[in-house]
Amino acid sequence: MSQNLISVSLTDADYAEIDVALTVLENQFGKLINLSINERRGLSKMGDKS
Repeated sequence: MSQNLISVSLTDADYAEIDVALTVLENQFGKLINLSINERRGLSKMGDKS
């Protein structure tokens, strides 16, 4: 039997803050580069189990 133990109600201000935070994250992660499969395979490994 499942129970719903959490009840959250967000205001419009909360949604606005979340939207701003997501925009900041998108901008920061946009600086990362995509590596192709061959580029990833060519990277040196840190050890036997990596």
